[in-house]
Amino acid sequence: MTNHRYAHTSLKAHSFKALGVAVAVSAVISGVAAQDKSADAERVPSFIQRGQPGHEHRQLDPLVGSWKVEGKWMVAGGTPEKPIQGENLRTTRQWVAGGRFLHDVTEGSVGGSPYWRTGYLGYSNVDRRYEWITLDATNSMFMVYQGKPGSKVLNMSGKFTDQGLLGEKTVGKRVGQRTEIVIESPARHIIRLFMTPPGGREFLASEMIYTRASKGADAAAQR
Repeated sequence: MTNHRYAHTSLKAHSFKALGVAVAVSAVISGVAAQDKSADAERVPSFIQRGQPGHEHRQLDPLVGSWKVEGKWMVAGGTPEKPIQGENLRTTRQWVAGGRFLHDVTEGSVGGSPYWRTGYLGYSNVDRRYEWITLDATNSMFMVYQGKPGSKVLNMSGKFTDQGLLGEKTVGKRVGQRTEIVIESPARHIIRLFMTPPGGREFLASEMIYTRASKGADAAAQR
C-alpha cells in the first residue's frame, strides 16, 4: 500500500529543492551578467567614457522639439526703439551624435527677407562648460560661444569679426557677444544675444521667445 502522506511530503521536499537550485542558478547568472557588464565597461577606453552624455546634457532636454518663435533684432538696421521683427519663424531641435549635441534649425523671415540659422548646443565634460556654435545665411563665419567652467547656467560668450552688423565703423573689428538661454518651463524659453562693440558697452542685440508647438509637430521633428 502506498504511503500517500510520505509521497506528498517527498514531492514537496523535491519542489523546494528544485526551487532552491533555480534561485541559485539565477543568482549565478545575474552575477555573471554583472561581471560581464563591468568587464565591458572596463574594456571601453577612458577617452570614450569621458565623452558620454551626462546630467548636464539632460538639463537641455526641455529645449528639444518644435517651436514657434517671436524674434526681434536691434542690429543690422534695427534699433531698440524700432527693432526688426521676425515673421513665421519656426525652430526644431533634436539630439544628435548619441545625445551629445542638440541640433537647432531655425527658418522663417526677418524684415521681409528669408532667414535661416543652424547651431549645435552641447556640454564639454572635460572643460566642464556649455558650448554653442551657430552659422547662418547672413554671416560668413561661425559664431562660437563658451560658458564659464563649472557654471550650470546657460550663459556663453565669445567674439567674432564684424562684417558690418553693427555698422561700417566696426567692419573687420572684433566684437564681443554673449548668448543667454533662460528656460522658463518645458513649454517656453528665451534666447537673448548681447553684443559689445570695441570700446563700448554691452547691449541687447536680439531676443527670441520660443513657445512649444503642437505635439504632432514635435513627433514629426523626432522622425
